[in-house]
Amino acid sequence: MSDPRRPYGPKEKERALSSSVFKKIEILEDHIHANVARELLEHVAYLATPVVKRHGWTVAVLKERDPENNEEGSSSSKEADGYIIVVRIRSPESSFASEDSIVNSILYELTALQYPHNKPNKSKRHQLHLQLKSEYEKLKKTGSMGDNQVAIRGRRGAPPKKQRRKPQKHHEYLGPWIDISPSTAALFTATTGIAIIGFLLWRDMRRNIVPSIRMFDP
Repeated sequence: MSDPRRPYGPKEKERALSSSVFKKIEILEDHIHANVARELLEHVAYLATPVVKRHGWTVAVLKERDPENNEEGSSSSKEADGYIIVVRIRSPESSFASEDSIVNSILYELTALQYPHNKPNKSKRHQLHLQLKSEYEKLKKTGSMGDNQVAIRGRRGAPPKKQRRKPQKHHEYLGPWIDISPSTAALFTATTGIAIIGFLLWRDMRRNIVPSIRMFDP
């Protein structure tokens, strides 16, 4: 149980995000620390919103259970406009439960609504509950909480994958008058070298051949 003086709000953004799934929040207004109870339950609704919305569920009312009622920890029912979920969030001494334990109670009740206890669905109910808890834990680890972060990694709201940068084509700067690619520069260098070598060979041949011709000139 946590300290009832722990501050949770105001969280206007959280209320706005979770209101699309949790239509109404009801707490025990006549109990001590009612403001803390509301802020806690609103924050828990915000944390549970991604998982609940991902499965297409709507909670018409999320209610605080009377801490003096020791018969049940949580309960749920289905109405025309959505689910009614009642959870215990504090002890009779007004010591508040942790966020994760309250979220787990909500997920458990959602599971029970899909597979009622009076039907032979124990294994399916247990499997779905584990799945919902796993989804919630993954969202916590990735930091993707809230209505705008509906999915787990690989879907909308997940951290974006790092995109590989395409290798840039580097150009060789040969002066203020030309900017060419390496392949073009290499071709230009090779062509220039061949031209220079050809010029030198032509010059040497001219020096050797021309005097020889003059020797035989009558």
